[in-house]
Amino acid sequence: LTLKYTVESDEGVRSWLVPQLKALCGWTPPLGEEETKQVQQRVLTTVVGVLVATAFEQNRAAAAAADRKISVLCCSVLDDVLFWLLDTVDECE
Repeated sequence: LTLKYTVESDEGVRSWLVPQLKALCGWTPPLGEEETKQVQQRVLTTVVGVLVATAFEQNRAAAAAADRKISVLCCSVLDDVLFWLLDTVDECE
């Protein structure tokens, strides 16, 4: 079961994916657990990569309505997480 399949087939994916991405971004592994940190970074990189690819892979002019809906959903998830991340960084400064 791939993330892309889940995004394409689950209408409620946005309601659980955004909070999970925020939690993963905000979580700090215990000191000395470098492997855990690397796994965290790989998971984030993979998920964001799938979201970006799914959001922008369709040719906008030829995309079917369902494909546009998935594209908008992925952009919305990325948008929410990016705004949250920027707000978090701003609060820390």
